[in-house]
Amino acid sequence: MRIQMATDHCEKLHRVLVALFACVALATTVRVSQAAAPTILEPGYHVTPVPGCGFGYNNGVPHPLGPGQIMGAACSPGGVWGDFLALSISTPWDDDGSYVESVDLSGRSNGYLGFSGHVFPVHLAFSPPGWRGGNRLFIDVYNFGGGINLSSIEARNPVGGVESSFGTGAGFSPLAVDPWGDFNSDLLYDLTTWPSGPFQGVFRKDAAGGTSLVSSAATVGHFGSGGPWGTGLYGGGYILYGDGTRTPFPGGFADRNHFDFVNGTGFGGDLFSLCTVSGQPEICRVHPDGTRTPFASTSAMVLGCGGSLWLLSPGDCYKVEAARANASATVSPSTLNVRGNGNDISIHINAADAATGAPVDLSLLSAAHVSRVSSPSIGELTLPTPSAAAGCNDSTQDGIWETLSQRVIQGSGSATLRFSMPSDGRCATLDGNRQDVIALLLDVPDGETASICVSGVHPDTGFVEACGAVTIQNRGNR
Repeated sequence: MRIQMATDHCEKLHRVLVALFACVALATTVRVSQAAAPTILEPGYHVTPVPGCGFGYNNGVPHPLGPGQIMGAACSPGGVWGDFLALSISTPWDDDGSYVESVDLSGRSNGYLGFSGHVFPVHLAFSPPGWRGGNRLFIDVYNFGGGINLSSIEARNPVGGVESSFGTGAGFSPLAVDPWGDFNSDLLYDLTTWPSGPFQGVFRKDAAGGTSLVSSAATVGHFGSGGPWGTGLYGGGYILYGDGTRTPFPGGFADRNHFDFVNGTGFGGDLFSLCTVSGQPEICRVHPDGTRTPFASTSAMVLGCGGSLWLLSPGDCYKVEAARANASATVSPSTLNVRGNGNDISIHINAADAATGAPVDLSLLSAAHVSRVSSPSIGELTLPTPSAAAGCNDSTQDGIWETLSQRVIQGSGSATLRFSMPSDGRCATLDGNRQDVIALLLDVPDGETASICVSGVHPDTGFVEACGAVTIQNRGNR
C-alpha cells in the first residue's frame, strides 16, 4: 500500500480557484458537491453526521440554495468564547454575503459574523485565552470589490467588535497565534502576492504592533500539540522554530485546511492529514516519527476540536469521536512506593455502556494499555497511542500493556487487569509492569494522590477508559 501526503501545492491551487470563484458574480445557484460519508478504518470510533454545517445563514437548516463553501476553520479556546467551531463561509447565492459560522460541539450551526461589500473571510485563528489582556479571533479578510484584490487581518473580540486591522497585501494569509511562547506569543501569518505568488514568507506581528519576517521558506499551518510533537509551527512539510530555523517533517503533510492535531481519547494529540493511499484520498493518522496509517476514507477538511476529529465538507460534515463506556477503576496496591522494587500492579475496572447502562463484557476488550497519568504536581501526561502491529516503531509506539493472559473476568461488566511483565523495549511485545508505571510518577511528591488510566477497545462500545487513584510514597528506597 502506497501512502503519499498532499503538499502545499494544494494550498496554492486552492488560493487560485477560490479567487477565481470570488471574482465572478454568479447569477445561478452555486451547487457544492458533497463528500461521501467517511468510513473510519480504525476500530472503536463513533461517527455523527453534522448536516447543518454551511447552512448557518439558515440557522443550520438545510436550504434549497445549498450550503456555503467552507474556506477555513478554527476551534474556539472555550472560556468567554464558549465551545464551538468557527467556519468561514462563502455563501452560495451571493458573493456579497459571506460570513463566519459557529457550529457548537453538538453540531448545531448558526451565523456568527457577517461581511458585505465584496468582502469575505478566509483563514481563522483564535488567540489563547487572555492573550495580551484580551481574547481575539483573527480573520484573514479578502476584498475583491472593483478589482481591488486586497487582504487584511482583523482582530475581533467575543462580541464581534473589530479591535484592530492591518493590511497583508493581495494574497490569502493562513495565520496562527503562538500558544506556547516560542515566538513570544506573536501572531504569525503568510504573505503572498496576488494571485498565487511569489510567496514572501512567514511574518509575525509582535506585542508592540511591529511586523518582521520569520522565515522566507516555511508556511503557517498549526502549532505542535506538545509532548513528542514539540511546540514548533508545522506548515509546508516543515517544522519552524522560534529562532527561525526549520527542519523537514518525514513524509510531509497537507495544507493548513487538511491537517490538524487532535487531542482527546483515541487521538492522543496525533496529527491527522489528508494523504493519498493507492491513488485514493484518505485521512491518515501520522505519528511523531512520520509513520502513518490510513484512518478515514474521505478528502474532507480536518479540524481537531473538543476532543474530537471533525471532517468538514459543505453541508456534509462529520464528528468523529472515540465511542465510550462509563468505566471506573481501583488500583492495587492503592499506595505506590515510587522507590520500591515491586513488579505487579493490578487495575480492577467496572464498565457499562454509556447509552444503555448495560454491563460491558470485558472478556471482549482488547489488550489494555496505560493511556495517561496525572497528579496536581505533574499535571496530566497523555501517552501516545501504542501499537503492537507488524512494523511498529520501538521508539515511538511501545506501550505499557496489561499481561493479557492474566486478566480475570469477575462478573458482569467487571474484570481485573494485571501488569506484571517487565518491558523489553520492543513495541511488538505486549508487556509492562509496576516499574514502567512508576517511571511516569517519579516526580510526584510524597503523600500526593495520582491518577492512573488504562484503555482498550471493545467491539460494541469502542474505547473503554477507566481511571483509578493511588497515594504516592516518595521517601526513598526500602
